[in-house]
Amino acid sequence: GLDMAGGEDFTFGERPMWTLNGAPAPFAPNLAADRDADRMRARAYAAPPGHRYAAEFLRNWRRAPADADYRIPVERIAAPLLLVSAEDDGLWPSRFGAECIVERMERAGGAAIVRHVSLGGCGHAIGMPNEPRPFSNIAWWSDGYAGVQGGFVDYGGAPDANAAGAREGWREAVAFLRDVL
Repeated sequence: GLDMAGGEDFTFGERPMWTLNGAPAPFAPNLAADRDADRMRARAYAAPPGHRYAAEFLRNWRRAPADADYRIPVERIAAPLLLVSAEDDGLWPSRFGAECIVERMERAGGAAIVRHVSLGGCGHAIGMPNEPRPFSNIAWWSDGYAGVQGGFVDYGGAPDANAAGAREGWREAVAFLRDVL
């Protein structure tokens, strides 16, 4: 868990971010246990395009042998589920995460409809269609935000791909709703 506005580095959370019925939900502390990555981050923060966090998350997700203790039991979802991910997500490995969810739900053999749309060439900042923003792959995190001492973060993708992905993601969401309703 973290308080990004309070200056906590979100890669080193020591508390749960979520609760369930008022109690802390199980969570994996110290996501980025390799604190040597700090030096690498500091160099990347200094200039565009900046640091990409996705590899850190992916490394830790694959490393954690007790990961079943922290996973949300998605295989119990009974409602239709649409997952939209970005193939070049620089903030976290959204495509990998979505693929894991689909695999677990299919393995469980539940009745839920699950569809995964992976947006090619898109990064984390795809947003909504016609949103008045640049859909940039580069963000500036101010001093104290997520524990950063000011720096650039690479969200992946490119502005044109992110804008196109926003439109594609919206079309997919509308089509999914039509299908399930």
